[in-house]
Amino acid sequence: MWDWYISNLQRLEQFHPIHYERVITSIVPLCGMGREAEVRSFFEAYATNKEKLSDVVKLCLEKLDINARMREREI
Repeated sequence: MWDWYISNLQRLEQFHPIHYERVITSIVPLCGMGREAEVRSFFEAYATNKEKLSDVVKLCLEKLDINARMREREI
């Protein structure tokens, strides 16, 4: 799903800002699992250019970290 997000990024950015935020909040915390470093580096660079999304990106990265820690504890 992460690969789909990256390959469709330009189209997704055309969504209304609220809808685009919902796409980010839906995809990142779950589909970024196992690729945390890649997702984090992408969004750190991405958020510098998209200031309006910085709060959503921070929230999603926090959720991704929580999900990753929960997954590690299950193993």
